Amino acid sequence: MSLLSVTVKRGSLVGSGAQQTNSYVCLKLQTVKSTTVPVRGKNPCWEQDFLFEVSDLDTGLLLEVWEKGMLWDRAIGYFWCPLNTIPFTQEGGPGTWWPLDAEVVMEGGRIIRTKNPTGHAVLVDCRFEIPCEVEYSDPSGLQQKLERLNEIMSGEWDSGRRPPFLNQSGYSEDSDYTSDIFPLNLPYPNAAASQYLQVADQLPNSASIESYFSDDQLKVDAGVDRICSI
Repeated sequence: MSLLSVTVKRGSLVGSGAQQTNSYVCLKLQTVKSTTVPVRGKNPCWEQDFLFEVSDLDTGLLLEVWEKGMLWDRAIGYFWCPLNTIPFTQEGGPGTWWPLDAEVVMEGGRIIRTKNPTGHAVLVDCRFEIPCEVEYSDPSGLQQKLERLNEIMSGEWDSGRRPPFLNQSGYSEDSDYTSDIFPLNLPYPNAAASQYLQVADQLPNSASIESYFSDDQLKVDAGVDRICSI
């Protein structure tokens, strides 16, 4: 599965009535159809982005320009872009002028090209987006971001700036679930780390973390023995 990014920038229409033309662009890819808003003038500026999921690279993208009418719309021109001619890149570019033709040529029920130039054109930036996993093929960039994130988190804990919900029993930041049986104050997915930090603040200096968890373990074991005996 590939992601096709299409930015319809602006158009250039010719002819005596081009200045009064209220035109819009229609993009068709397989069974998906997307359109821009109508813009009036011989140099309409649409500047609209579209994103398509593509599973078959053997087909193409059909761009159509239509004139908006009172009762019905009129086709101004067509451009056929085979998908295998579109580059893979992560950055957008200035775009390419696609010349519009008057007719669509089909063969075996499939569009193969267009013909008969009209003189109209549309500026389009069309590219396949590079998957996210390719961006970090060199893990050094990702590692630097992770190290920076760890430094920020360590600085927040050391300075004592903790969210107010840390001391609320049974609170879950990413869930509605609360526990009345074991209110361990575990708001983060990393339960062991958050529990350790809370316990360290609550115990006197002479107490130890190991004894706290040992006492809790004895309580749990006693509860299990009681249930088994019943």
